[in-house]
Amino acid sequence: TLRFIFNRLLDAANSIILYSPLMIDDIEKLRVNIDRSKIVIIKNAVDIQRFRPRNNKIGNTILYVGRIHPLKGIENIIIAVSDIIKNNSTVKLIVVGLVESKKYFQTLKQLTVKLGCEKNVNFVGPVPNESIIQYYNSSKVFVLMSLTEGIPRSILEAMSCGIPVIATPVAGIPDVIKHGINGF
Repeated sequence: TLRFIFNRLLDAANSIILYSPLMIDDIEKLRVNIDRSKIVIIKNAVDIQRFRPRNNKIGNTILYVGRIHPLKGIENIIIAVSDIIKNNSTVKLIVVGLVESKKYFQTLKQLTVKLGCEKNVNFVGPVPNESIIQYYNSSKVFVLMSLTEGIPRSILEAMSCGIPVIATPVAGIPDVIKHGINGF
């Protein structure tokens, strides 16, 4: 089984690299009695000279950057946006990322139609890294509703651009986002 292979790999590894100490619990769920001396924490980082605030916020844009996959919880963002536009029809959601699950992508598209927010949701697709800064700097808020995560670089990039971040408190995200202080 995969668990057996995973455990053999952990036993054979010289080091286990994690993004956050908060991820240790997730690893221990898969491998009891893990050798904690093998664990090395290397936090994600971004180039703050490149990812920095610029004054070109356009409209009321909510941004998601990441894979289009069921583990990312994008349907929850769409549901929230559909509620928001009832009071403010100018709000737009921009979804940037590679479609990894075509079935999930179709489900998301159908959900926008069902909720009547298809005109407010724009699926951009993948964007070259050198162009992503424009999306961060033209958005009012960044949202990530992942069900599982490490420490997503997209959160760090958004924060570096001065955008408020709303994210689920999974894995290493609470290591970066302090609720009510630098995000929600």
